[in-house]
Amino acid sequence: MNKKVGGVLFSVLFAFILVGLVSAQSTESNGITSLINSFVTGIVDILKPFLQVILGTNVPTTLAEFNTSDVSANSFVFLSKLILLLIILSIAYLSLSQVTIINANQVVLWVVSVGVSILAVRTFTPGMLEAVLLPHTAFGLAIASGIPFVLYFFVVEKGMVNHKTLRSIAWIFFAVIFLAIYNTKPTIGEDNFYWIYPAVALLSIVMIFMDGTIQKWFSQMKTDRIMGKSKRERTRIALREWKQIEADLLAGIVNKREANDLVSDLNSTHSVSLGKFR
Repeated sequence: MNKKVGGVLFSVLFAFILVGLVSAQSTESNGITSLINSFVTGIVDILKPFLQVILGTNVPTTLAEFNTSDVSANSFVFLSKLILLLIILSIAYLSLSQVTIINANQVVLWVVSVGVSILAVRTFTPGMLEAVLLPHTAFGLAIASGIPFVLYFFVVEKGMVNHKTLRSIAWIFFAVIFLAIYNTKPTIGEDNFYWIYPAVALLSIVMIFMDGTIQKWFSQMKTDRIMGKSKRERTRIALREWKQIEADLLAGIVNKREANDLVSDLNSTHSVSLGKFR
């Protein structure tokens, strides 16, 4: 997607977030804040009718309206639709640009991309949005909670490669830390996802029993890399020797039968499959 267009779309999203932040400060605003507030509010007033038609929902203008996690709230629906519109538009543009007949005409490409994106999000109900956003929440939760484990995994399994006992101690320590965090978790807010801490602790214990298998995997990966590099090197040497045999054949130093015998020996020695001379 064109960088300028992407910048404009991002600016629209940023403007609607900024107007809420600025509006929240309007009661104690100074000259600069008032100027920014007037500028951003002006942009919002211009874009509001278009976005209301495109998204099919009212446009919030204050931070207080955004301060909610209720999926049925107007601000939540608006912001979710706006972000999904940008995501779907980007994916639609990227996908359609691979279709030659559409990519040949930029006007058609943009019309189809924008049309598909608007039709996709305009009829979303709060229930549909909740269903759509749930996988995104799960994805974000998995990434955010999994990063510490993945980083620790490589520190232990790669950094302590020759110290099995230290690896076991490190995983036990990691499990104890996560259980301690779970035991001292705050009592405020929702605790529906605190099960992640004992789950990670259990996974850490599993890593102890799988230590031998994991080290074998790393060793096999290292061997495969070495063998891959060695094969490329063998092929390169064999091709050089094959070229020399071809040159000798053209110069009359060897005949065709002798050249093919040399190629057979070459293939056997270097474990390659170079063609014979006809």
